Amino acid sequence: MLRVGEEDMRLLQVAGMPELLAEAVRDLVAEYEAKESPEAICARDADKLECMIQGIVPCIEFNSTNGTPCTKIHR
Repeated sequence: MLRVGEEDMRLLQVAGMPELLAEAVRDLVAEYEAKESPEAICARDADKLECMIQGIVPCIEFNSTNGTPCTKIHR
């Protein structure tokens, strides 16, 4: 498995973009990672919340045999 460093990943994320756009994306990623603004802090918190939600997903499908809601917690 090939491991890519963080800086290499950042370069890959903006590869092929016009330089002005690539610079804006790099700046926003740096702001996000440094938690330099209320928006960056909120975005980082939202990412953490999303991970937590994905970790415990209640089943919202119905039981196919009797039509009742599934109450299992899937981890």
